[in-house]
Amino acid sequence: MSRPSRFDVARRRAAVARAFDEGVGPEQVATELDVHPATIYRWAGELTGSRAEQRSDGHEDVSSRLVRSAQQLLREHEYAAVTMKMLAGGAGVSVRSAYQRFDTKQDVFGAAVDAAATEIIERIAQETPRHLSPEPLEQLEELLVVAARCVYAVQGAHVLFCDVGLPREVVDTGRWHQLFVDVVARLLHEAQRLGQLGPDDDPDHLAVGIVAGVRGVHAAVLGGSTDATTGQRLVRVLAQVGSTSPRVVGG
Repeated sequence: MSRPSRFDVARRRAAVARAFDEGVGPEQVATELDVHPATIYRWAGELTGSRAEQRSDGHEDVSSRLVRSAQQLLREHEYAAVTMKMLAGGAGVSVRSAYQRFDTKQDVFGAAVDAAATEIIERIAQETPRHLSPEPLEQLEELLVVAARCVYAVQGAHVLFCDVGLPREVVDTGRWHQLFVDVVARLLHEAQRLGQLGPDDDPDHLAVGIVAGVRGVHAAVLGGSTDATTGQRLVRVLAQVGSTSPRVVGG
């Protein structure tokens, strides 16, 4: 059974109103709710009937459209080839309006990456079974399979997994991937404590390798080299690396 979001429609609407109508600002509201500012912008774009959506030139709506434009353009172009004019054109707004929301194109792409990552994480939180297996290696498999399904369901996920030329010094996607490495490492450390991994196995190195493999699978699916069903099967195989005998896992 999927886990319900801790933010129902009423709470999202209240957050959007506080951020934009009351002038508190999306960054402050995001801090108060312990979410990323990109989440506040996305809620503003999703909530029908809100003041944010009713204003065709509203701050929230234009920002979310620019984010979607950035994600779409990275399907067809590398980062270096995209200009603020192209971003504005894809969003259906003027360049002036774009610069009123974001100072640079780097800021737009940063928001595009953060928005995709935030949506993936929220989907994982909602779709992870409420009652997970007590076995850490089984939890690992469940987590990575659910995460794969969520990644493939998010329209802008390719900005996190495909090579679209985003300079690391401009947009750091690595910090999002590190979140998954940390979770996988914790599960592997627990598996080692229970004797399910060999004493010489390094859970941290295994975690990096598993997540790197999963990232490669996601890149292949999102890049069109394989389909989502095959991708989920491959992810399950990678997740099961930790469930083999300690001698095999340790190499």
